[in-house]
Amino acid sequence: MMNPHPPGNGKPTFNYPDDRLLRIDGIVSKERLLSPDMLDSNKDPYLIVIKDGNTIGVTIGRATGMQSFVRNEKTGEESTELAIYGYVKKSGVFSAKGDSGALVVDGLGRMVGLLTGGTSKPLKETLDVSYATSLWWLLPCIKAKYPHADLIRKTF
Repeated sequence: MMNPHPPGNGKPTFNYPDDRLLRIDGIVSKERLLSPDMLDSNKDPYLIVIKDGNTIGVTIGRATGMQSFVRNEKTGEESTELAIYGYVKKSGVFSAKGDSGALVVDGLGRMVGLLTGGTSKPLKETLDVSYATSLWWLLPCIKAKYPHADLIRKTF
C-alpha cells in the first residue's frame, strides 16, 4: 500500500527501510498537500500517509488535498485541517479516540500534520474521515511560542 507509483516514470517513491524504521525528515509543503503528485487507479490525485497512534497503532490513509479552516469559538484561534481517509473502505478507520496528537507522515518520511480527530466509525456507504492540522501551518505557531524548538533535526 505504501508503494504508489507517481505519474510519469512508474517508479515507487517508498523504499521499505532495511532496519524497519522510517526516518522522519522534512515537511510536506502547502503546495504539495493542495496538489498531490500521485494518481490512483482512477487518475485522481492523492498522497499516501501513515501514522502510529496510541489506540489502533499503524494505519495507512489517503490525504485528500482538501484543507478546512477551523476556528475555536472560545479563543478565536484558527487552524487549517487536512482531511484523511482510510486507504480503502475495507481497510477500516484511519484513526480512533486516543490517537489524537499522532504524527502523520508521507511515504518519504516527510511530516504532513498532527492528528486532531475523526469520525472513528466506518460508514457503510463512504470512507471514514480523520483530520490533521497541517505541519506547514503548525510549525510557525510552535516556533512563535517555543523559538528553540527544532522538529527538523537529523538524528541519524
